[in-house]
Amino acid sequence: MFELSDNALMEKIAHGDHDAFAALVKKYAKYFYAVSYRYVADRQTAEDMTQQAFLKLWEAPFKFDPSKGVQFKTWFTSLVVHLCIDYKRKNRYSRPWDDKFDIQSNDKSAGLKVLEKQAYALLEKSIQSLPINQQTAINLGYYEEMPYAEVAEVMKTTPSAVKSLIMRAKEN
Repeated sequence: MFELSDNALMEKIAHGDHDAFAALVKKYAKYFYAVSYRYVADRQTAEDMTQQAFLKLWEAPFKFDPSKGVQFKTWFTSLVVHLCIDYKRKNRYSRPWDDKFDIQSNDKSAGLKVLEKQAYALLEKSIQSLPINQQTAINLGYYEEMPYAEVAEVMKTTPSAVKSLIMRAKEN
């Protein structure tokens, strides 16, 4: 089933094909979990967001219209991102990044690992504090390495605006 294109899988899903749906989930679940996690910074919530997105896809596959020239991955990324943004707005969600780390070893590299974790936590905290449009641009354009044109499709803006948002996010 993996040899089929995303569009072919979506066509089968629109006709109720469970195997096609399973193939699409298997192909993209990790990717969309990572996208979700970049927004909510919580494993369980990211899993919930990913499952909710795939459930919406199963319930209304006809909402994907390849005749509009959009790729499935770009279209579904938009769905996942908007679910996460809605979740954060409804829950006034702010991940309480844990700045405390236990050192379990006297090994010199343990101290370095703690510093790396603290730096990562600080970076994540900073990203979470950015305006949502800058978060989206940096999460998709930088961390998920989506081309700016695809990020622009997800955000309904231009590639130059995406580039500008990423630059402003890095300055903050």
